[in-house]
Amino acid sequence: MKRIAVVTYEGRPHLTKSDACIVPLLEQKNVEVVGIPWTKSVDWRDFSLVLIRSPWDYHLHYQKFLSWINTLKQNRVNVWNPPDTIRWNSDKSYMTTRIDPATPTTPTIFVAKKEDIPEASPWKDVVVKPSVGASSYKTKRYTGTDIKGWQKHLSLLVKDRGALFQQYLPEIQHGEYSLMFFDKEFSHAIIKKPQAGEFRIQPEFGGTVSPVVPAQSVIQSARQILLSLTDPLLYARVDGLIVNNAFMLMEIELCEPELFLDTDKHAPEQFVNVILKYLK
Repeated sequence: MKRIAVVTYEGRPHLTKSDACIVPLLEQKNVEVVGIPWTKSVDWRDFSLVLIRSPWDYHLHYQKFLSWINTLKQNRVNVWNPPDTIRWNSDKSYMTTRIDPATPTTPTIFVAKKEDIPEASPWKDVVVKPSVGASSYKTKRYTGTDIKGWQKHLSLLVKDRGALFQQYLPEIQHGEYSLMFFDKEFSHAIIKKPQAGEFRIQPEFGGTVSPVVPAQSVIQSARQILLSLTDPLLYARVDGLIVNNAFMLMEIELCEPELFLDTDKHAPEQFVNVILKYLK
């Protein structure tokens, strides 16, 4: 029997509700699934495939996480997504370096050090966030004229590592689309909406999640973004807004995205079929 390690974290060592959907389907294929926190001392070479799914505290132990990823690569562990992909995608500065300049994206300034902090904002409202973070960690919204506020926030963030200075897009109030792809083929989508008076869409901030069928133009736009990447991808989540009737990229999640498998009846099987392909 082949064994797959589904990577989690110590604060939530068991598989998420979404990821648990794949267990019975893989067991039917004589594949055992084991949930293991990324910090646990195990020989990852003992597994036929290591699937990085929910190491959701990685940003709090970032250098240790990168070291772990590097060890997997050195030991030639069959890990997905690939270590090099995980490494660059775990730092959101990729928004200014990895994305085709022709792709409509959230206007972003990457602030690597204190000297990079803008003297004024080119936008009416702004969002400040660390370049390495999850679930809106240390993410705040400011008016562009609150220069002291957002400059102070950026100064604090760059003491640790880089930060993103972004235009606030009011279209977030209509919902952020998350499109799931397996082997760069579209599977399903959800839309996340913030509660009134909030811009963060995570459930812990009152956000809601609903299944959605995006327009074909939206699906095609998201797929083209993935096809522009040379990385082989077992899974991917493309997040964005509809701005001026077109899809605008907010993030490409290739490291540890929630895939919302439990929101679509076909998604678990589609995911499993791709896992089996990469298992071989």
